[in-house]
Amino acid sequence: MDDPSRRGLPELGWEMVSVKVACLMMQKNEGRMLDSWIRYHADLFGIENLYVFDNGSTDEETLGIVARAGEAGAQVILDCKTHMHFEKKGEVFKSKVRQLEKSDPDYTYFIFLDCDEFIVAVNDKNAVDLSDGAVLGVLEALPRTGSAKYVRGTYNNHPTEIDKFYFKNERKSFFERETLKSLDTGFHHGQAVNGTSETVRSIALLHFHNRPYASLLRSARQKLAGRVKSFSREDLTDLIARKGRGRHLVPYFLMSEADYIAGFKTPNARTIPFKARLARVAAEYPFQRDLDEMQPGAAPSTVLGLDYPLD
Repeated sequence: MDDPSRRGLPELGWEMVSVKVACLMMQKNEGRMLDSWIRYHADLFGIENLYVFDNGSTDEETLGIVARAGEAGAQVILDCKTHMHFEKKGEVFKSKVRQLEKSDPDYTYFIFLDCDEFIVAVNDKNAVDLSDGAVLGVLEALPRTGSAKYVRGTYNNHPTEIDKFYFKNERKSFFERETLKSLDTGFHHGQAVNGTSETVRSIALLHFHNRPYASLLRSARQKLAGRVKSFSREDLTDLIARKGRGRHLVPYFLMSEADYIAGFKTPNARTIPFKARLARVAAEYPFQRDLDEMQPGAAPSTVLGLDYPLD
């Protein structure tokens, strides 16, 4: 029987590929991003090994995608709908890992992602490897040390240029079975039972953190909805003053679209052909709708600039 989680590994041989990965992710109202995330990671790990926690989605598109994913075999968890579940995401995932360790002794690794993160392999020439089986091949070859594993970093997308990415030295943890001690909300500071950690240079994330401006503001409002009283300038700047969670999102409301795009003028961009890789699994490139709707040469929006009220 064809095992989707083990496709594309002829050089290793099926009988030698024993790694099995549980991939956990929580999302809310991510729409087509969710569909692309599921299609891509199902191709890597097998759809039955995807654990999709829905954090109370309300839009019909997302709800439809969640339902279809469940029908196709993904493990959909619908009882984590509150904002508190999101704030305690690390604890929620740790609890699920404990459950899976007992119910499925074949799981080798537990990987934690956000919906805008796509895991990739990096070869010894420092190039992202999007070939079939590359990620599983790397995981299979890793020595089992019991340490907390950290990806080498993230390749963050350019908000308006397809397949352009910038490297960021960002920590994200994943774990071998029976080694997870603690996991924070963003997976940046996960700790292993034995207290050791290591950076896996051959694993990275493509992080679609940089949304087109209109999409960015929609997402930021959703994430801050439970953290600020309102979207007035006073309440947003108060979040920064008291160092509240999500304060990194506030500046987006206090700048123009032109200011936002200008921040990505850097010579360090590299081209990673991810759109073509997604097309192979019939998945849409993230934010494609927003990118299609952009009008070249149009005057940038400044409605949410410093001179305008936010509510």
